[in-house]
Amino acid sequence: MSSNKNNRSNRRKNRSTKVVKDIYKYRMMLLLFVMFIVMILISVAIYKVDKKEIQQATIEQQKEQEEIEAKAEQVRKEAEYLIIGEDEHTIPKDKAEKIIEKFAKQNDISESEYNSDMKELLEKHTEAYDFVINYPLRKGDPKYTAGTAELTEDVSTMPKLYQWDERWGYKPYGSGVLGFTGCGPTCLSMVASYLLKDKTITPSYVADYSTDNGYSIEGNGSSWDLMYTGAINMGLTVTELALVEDTIASKLKEGKPVILVLSEGRFTTSGHYIVLEGYIGEKNEAGLYEGGDFIMHDPNCSYNTERTWKYNDFQGDVENIWVYDVLEKPDEEYNFRNNDRLMEHYNKHGKDMGFKSPSEYEDAASDVVNNPDALHKTESEDGDDVYYLEKTNEFVIVSPDGYIRTYFEPDGGKKYYDRQ
Repeated sequence: MSSNKNNRSNRRKNRSTKVVKDIYKYRMMLLLFVMFIVMILISVAIYKVDKKEIQQATIEQQKEQEEIEAKAEQVRKEAEYLIIGEDEHTIPKDKAEKIIEKFAKQNDISESEYNSDMKELLEKHTEAYDFVINYPLRKGDPKYTAGTAELTEDVSTMPKLYQWDERWGYKPYGSGVLGFTGCGPTCLSMVASYLLKDKTITPSYVADYSTDNGYSIEGNGSSWDLMYTGAINMGLTVTELALVEDTIASKLKEGKPVILVLSEGRFTTSGHYIVLEGYIGEKNEAGLYEGGDFIMHDPNCSYNTERTWKYNDFQGDVENIWVYDVLEKPDEEYNFRNNDRLMEHYNKHGKDMGFKSPSEYEDAASDVVNNPDALHKTESEDGDDVYYLEKTNEFVIVSPDGYIRTYFEPDGGKKYYDRQ
């Protein structure tokens, strides 16, 4: 009897101990949960504070930039003498210095930040006002020194680009920045982006290419090799021309742009590259182009770009001339993977298409792939290249490793190509 009582007593003690342990465990779990929630709330609060501070800093930075730009615009508005030169894009030296002096004072900038080159640029090319006036504020800003990755201009025609454009003008090049030393890369950018229809060939891209390949010259901009060897390596044909109006005009009439390198004279105080895009005029009785108007793209002067020029205007300053065209790649020969595949598709499609032999059928498929008018896309699933020549309703598929898979005339025409 006594033993039973003891057992019951022990069981009650055990249950009581277990309850106490459970209560302790749940209290600890509750405490840990509360601590976790508190930590989350603290983290959220810190994040909100940091985010608010970042947002505030961004707003203040943007506001500061807007104030700087507003001051620059105010200086511009007050400078009524900006366009008073004899050719409507120059200002007297003392006026240029006063503009810089006023902007420097407004933004607590030392006037020594503006060297003689910048003052001369503003004096001779007022269209470069924004580049010059903001130079001390932007020269070290990655936003401006990196250079844009792609042109926004339409490259189906020759784009009008300027070396001091803020998209790339502050990018280091040679002994300065593209805005001062980048006439060469800017000219080649205009020509190459137009001929190759490639918007990634920006002045900043050509500047990097020039530097990497040793065409950039400290203190002298770009070597002539950039215009010849450099352009060839970029996929262009380049030919030196004689300094004859009819010769230059004939090439321009063919749609081939020309780059001139000029010595000290009307267009530059040292050396300068410019592009000739076109020629307005007809041949005379002797069958020569003479007395017409040249369309110029001057990378340093929008005034020069927006007007036409006679041959005698630049003839005396020319040191060398290059004419450019697209380097045509030889057609690649495409074949079926083996003769069995060729015969299979020839019997299935080629005979109905009117081909007299398997080799004639195979050659015709290769011609479609090489035809510049053929539509082209790559299938996402297996990487096959699909070609379709709409005017003749010819359809070709080429495998990723370069073999013809099939060649036929689809019943659905272009709709069939679009579904691929």
